[in-house]
Order: sequence, then structure tokens, then C-alpha cells
Amino acid sequence: MLNKPTVAELLAKGNNRYTLVIATAKRARQLYSGSLPLTKENDPAPVTQAAEEIDGELLKIYSKEEFQSDDIVNPLDALEAKKAKEDLERAKLEMQDANNSLKSRKTKAKLYRYQSESKGTDLIDDIQE
Repeated sequence: MLNKPTVAELLAKGNNRYTLVIATAKRARQLYSGSLPLTKENDPAPVTQAAEEIDGELLKIYSKEEFQSDDIVNPLDALEAKKAKEDLERAKLEMQDANNSLKSRKTKAKLYRYQSESKGTDLIDDIQE
């Protein structure tokens, strides 16, 4: 039996009882099938867990008029996308550092060649000392 959140509290999140029941049942089935809960508290009853997620506004109930697939994002997909974006930024920075390091080495090699050509054998003597 669902005590908290109450049906009256949940009705504010949905248009009517029917949509509330359908949304709660769909989410409860997902949780029962192994989906991870979106709240920190893991209730053993999937229906209660689904109701708490709807009450906590972790899930939004859309009407047919509101529904546009581009606007709706699964929170877990959004989290994975955020992590992938951070990984991409980190990789870009690492690539930039590697390119800067390579440019620095090329500049040093050119400078070394220039110095060795201008000094001749003096450079070899300086290195051996």
C-alpha cells in the first residue's frame, strides 16, 4: 500500500489519476526489470520507488500535446553524455599538451641543428665536457 507520497501529492505532477497510474506502473516495471533507481533510497517495492521518483520530480509525466521526443532525456543517458563530454574535453587537452610538447621538441631540434651547423665541432666538445 502506498502511504507516502500520497495520491493527492502525486496528482500535482500528472494531469489526472489515469496518467499517474500509467506512468507509475511503467516506471515500476522498469525498476522491477533491473533499471537503477533515480533516488538514493532504494525502496524494495518498485511501485513505491516509482512514486517517490515522480514526487521528487526525477521523472516528468508528459501529455500527448507536450510530448516531443527531442525534449525528453533519460537521466542515466544524460549522465553518460555528460561523462563522455568531460572525457572528450580531457582528451582534447591532452592532445593539445602533446602537440605543444612536440612543437617545443621540434623547435629545440631546429635550434640544436642551427647551433651545431654554426659552431661546427665546438658543440661536440661542449657536450663531451
